[in-house]
Amino acid sequence: MNHQKVNKTKRFEIRLKEADHQRLIALYQKSTCRSLASFSSMVVFNQPVTLLTRNASMDDLMAELIALRREFSAAENTFRDLVQKLDGLDQGPENLHWLLRIDSHQTTFLEKMEEINLKIAQLSDLWLQL
Repeated sequence: MNHQKVNKTKRFEIRLKEADHQRLIALYQKSTCRSLASFSSMVVFNQPVTLLTRNASMDDLMAELIALRREFSAAENTFRDLVQKLDGLDQGPENLHWLLRIDSHQTTFLEKMEEINLKIAQLSDLWLQL
């Protein structure tokens, strides 16, 4: 395969009003083109241009999930603090029941927290691709 690189030697310049230039830049930034020159060439030669769109409902969902993650993180820290305080109590039979119960709840809580964090990470990756 003998591919020869063709150098572009001709220039095409146009003058735009500031408003038109801002509109062009806004469209370019929404496209998948890597440069303004390639975007302009595609538009001039009527080639299809892929534009990116944002899903507003997904943006709202991500904002809520991020806030929820912060709240869960705070709750997790509080829960761990309580467990540490209970661990410091006397190991009497009345406290042993509470320690065992809190330990089982802690395990469940941490598993659910991990599931939620994993789901938020998956949604965040999906959101970043949009």
